Amino acid sequence: MLSMPGTRNKSALRIALACAALIAAAGQTAVSEDIAGLVDIGGGRRMYLECRGTGSPTVVLVAGLKASAEDWNMAKGSGSTVFAEVAKLTRVCAYDRPGTPVGEKPSRSDPVPQNRPWGPQVPSMIAAGVLPADVPPGFGYVTDAAQKTAQERLAKLVPNAKHRGNTNSGHEIHKEQPQLVVDSIREVVEAVRNPSSWR
Repeated sequence: MLSMPGTRNKSALRIALACAALIAAAGQTAVSEDIAGLVDIGGGRRMYLECRGTGSPTVVLVAGLKASAEDWNMAKGSGSTVFAEVAKLTRVCAYDRPGTPVGEKPSRSDPVPQNRPWGPQVPSMIAAGVLPADVPPGFGYVTDAAQKTAQERLAKLVPNAKHRGNTNSGHEIHKEQPQLVVDSIREVVEAVRNPSSWR
């Protein structure tokens, strides 16, 4: 993922630390126990965490912008959801990023300032003087395109990694093509359990 220097890197670090705290908190619960509720992640903060299933490795699902853990329990159509299917395979957890609403309801996790899409913000940031006037208004969208190239290059750096771009879906792959996501997760889980199977 490409990021701008400064606050975005700090926000990414905060999210990474929060994820580590959540995984540690989830590990304190019996691995076969389903949980859904607030967990203490330190610093006087709590985040909503939901875990189901048993086994190793634990899969942590991270929802995108304005999406909560509940996003992984949704599917367009009548098919099964990513969360439910992965829970049949191994332990799976999802969490609400701070400030993420659940439908029309407020966030279940304690709020903290954070990571919005870069592209739509650039013109207003130029107008407000936060960014120099000579920054092209489409700069954020250019970085979005560059991100796809960067993801492909990153996948090539990891032995046997796969980068799937042809998903026959829109932005919400996990809702439109949940089985594709489940199958991809299954491949990784099986490779972790049996490294010789990774081809």
